[in-house]
Amino acid sequence: MRIHPGVGVGVVEYGITEKELISIIGDPDKIDEEEYVQGSGDWHRVLWYWSRNIHFTFDKDDDYRLGTITVVGSDYPLMEKELFNLPQETVRHFVAIVTGEIPKREDWMWSEEGTHTCLEHNGLGILFWFDNGNLSEMQCSYLFEPDNETVIWPQGHKKKAKWRMNTHLLLALYLRSANEIFDFFANYSCYCRLRNGGAQADSSSSSKNRSNRGF
Repeated sequence: MRIHPGVGVGVVEYGITEKELISIIGDPDKIDEEEYVQGSGDWHRVLWYWSRNIHFTFDKDDDYRLGTITVVGSDYPLMEKELFNLPQETVRHFVAIVTGEIPKREDWMWSEEGTHTCLEHNGLGILFWFDNGNLSEMQCSYLFEPDNETVIWPQGHKKKAKWRMNTHLLLALYLRSANEIFDFFANYSCYCRLRNGGAQADSSSSSKNRSNRGF
């Protein structure tokens, strides 16, 4: 069940309705409806699937179309890599190398001890949350047009958000020796082969997955 940045998770895409989601993966364990801030009118609904370590958020501002998918456990690889429980710097380094964008550290701590911290990656539309320094949650959402206001709704499961490698920036920031440069290009070449292979695997198995009402 891969995370497809800007598109969705597995065969579940941003922009679908609650009814469509349930028809794909079945009934949720629980449904919550509440305001982000009491009295503000910014209502949202959350469909919880605890056994799958995932939940889906439908905002009133999006006409209750699926806008956020939050994964809170393993089996949801991003760019062919399982990231859960990895240290913050490992996640930050990997995402920056693959995308060419360095995730920003956000000062959104949920405890006085600062044990719940966050990295934000605008290009992927993902917030990476860490408990005690290790990745515990990925909050994934749709992307925006350059005006940062217009939502880019996906046009189908096969459409993937695109990112570019900024090689010069990455070499300057992360690579310290000739050996690291060699490892970098070797790993990136391997990633490209895996990514292409994964796309073919997705195509061949999509019908079977839909018939099982799963991801």
